[in-house]
Amino acid sequence: MEKVIVSRHPATVEFIAQLCSESGENGYRITDDGVVIRDTYCGDTNVHTIPVFAQVTADQVRGKHVLGNLPLHLAAVAGQVTAVEFEGPPPRGQEYTVEDMRRSGAVLRDYVVFQASALEFQNRIGSAAQADGCVAPIDWIAAGKS
Repeated sequence: MEKVIVSRHPATVEFIAQLCSESGENGYRITDDGVVIRDTYCGDTNVHTIPVFAQVTADQVRGKHVLGNLPLHLAAVAGQVTAVEFEGPPPRGQEYTVEDMRRSGAVLRDYVVFQASALEFQNRIGSAAQADGCVAPIDWIAAGKS
């Protein structure tokens, strides 16, 4: 699956690049074309470029493995999303470094997101929601009022 990196933060791009390269900090370089990753498999060196975008459209992520954070409507058209998440409070309010990210417990987690129709939604959570007495919202969504 083709990969793309989506982030407007240089440190996030570098953090992702370090984790994507099996050689760590020495296995990649960031260029105007994206992140160039150098990996070695069974003695063969493979060099490939992962494009980097600060913002994307649905067409740019459709069916691709996106490394970075996306709004749900875009994540739903991607093939897979590897999101940057923080175990502790994330750095906020200024541009941060990779070290700031590590101190805040930055990790990458994989997700597959889909847009559920009202019927799919009802089928997936219907019995659980009814057990919690939450029937009205499901009926409202199933009636096409979402």
